[in-house]
Amino acid sequence: MRYLLIILALNIILTFELITIPQMAFPLGMNNNASIVVGTNFSSQAVIWTELEGVNIIGDGEFWGISEDGKVGGSLFNDEGKEEAVIWENGIITFLGNIPNGNSCDSFYSSGLDISSDGSTVVGMGWKDCSVEAFYWNSQNNIISLGSFNGNNTKAQAVNSNGLIMGGWAENNSGTRQSCIWDINGNSTLIGSLSPWSNAGEITAFSEDGSKIVGFGASIDGNDTEAYLAVEDFNTIGGYNMIGLGVPNNFASFNQSWAFDISENNVVVGQYLYSGTNNWRASIWNENLETMIDFKDYLELLGIEQIPNLTFLKAHSISNDGTIIAGTAQESNGNWMGFIINLEEELMGQMMGDLNDDGAFNIQDIIMMIGSVLNDEYVFYADLNEDDFLNILDILILVNWILE
Repeated sequence: MRYLLIILALNIILTFELITIPQMAFPLGMNNNASIVVGTNFSSQAVIWTELEGVNIIGDGEFWGISEDGKVGGSLFNDEGKEEAVIWENGIITFLGNIPNGNSCDSFYSSGLDISSDGSTVVGMGWKDCSVEAFYWNSQNNIISLGSFNGNNTKAQAVNSNGLIMGGWAENNSGTRQSCIWDINGNSTLIGSLSPWSNAGEITAFSEDGSKIVGFGASIDGNDTEAYLAVEDFNTIGGYNMIGLGVPNNFASFNQSWAFDISENNVVVGQYLYSGTNNWRASIWNENLETMIDFKDYLELLGIEQIPNLTFLKAHSISNDGTIIAGTAQESNGNWMGFIINLEEELMGQMMGDLNDDGAFNIQDIIMMIGSVLNDEYVFYADLNEDDFLNILDILILVNWILE
């Protein structure tokens, strides 16, 4: 279902587009303009949604990523009833096989878990004697095992745009998963965590060039698991500067947040534990917010309030410019569905301080800001000192901008 919502607030017209996909409960990947989204449904079937044709259920399995040239990476069940890594392209399924000397374990043979945006590389894990090894596939070399880690399990579930850097996790001898990257030669590096006492964590996504990594892992300051952003820094031990993204306020038994994807302008989407032990909510972080916040709260910060009665459970994918987000939502009747939300007009069409969105700072912006302060209304684009409050300080900043 497609919603086009127009909200009139403070004489600003805010529009955003929300598309729901009931046949795809878990959108797991999308191309950059969200015209194609892939994932899975509650029946564990691989699903493709396109803007032009709608939903296409491919078969038993799951799709995790799509390249900009239309190749889909994921897993489908083969003729022997085993899950096997695949590439799907224009209706043609190519089974990719397994790691060298691999075999099946129960119904698993190999799993495709991501594809590079240039379509050259699929990453995943292969089964061998009911243990798993990370791998990558390309058309020149077929499947290349990235090996075990000191004899322990490994898994690759993220890849940068040209397939040169892979990420996921590697287990230590006690079975703890650790955030790990590999190059195409199989060299592995543990990037650490936010905690000085534990390397526990997983990598979930890269920026296009691989210089930024998101994931989740061990934390401090009362957080059990925390989403992180790792920024390449050759002057830092381990080569990455780890930035904790925080955990939104919650009623949960544990403080937990996860990051799933990052845009090229450093917007990170994920989820956090909202209440109990398994009641999750979608979350988002950017450099202005400083800490992850609930996704619905973020929409309200942008001035969007009249949204359909949905609970946003997970934000899983984001476009390179940070304006389009896909994830999982729940209706009031309990049904789960995929969603795609386009915030381009809110995020790209308006600059901080330009409250009437006319491309300039003027007296009309001051009048609108004063009205917001007097009515105790928070407007994201009016919070010029980024302290999460709207007051006289923001008005003074805007006055100075106009006088300069």
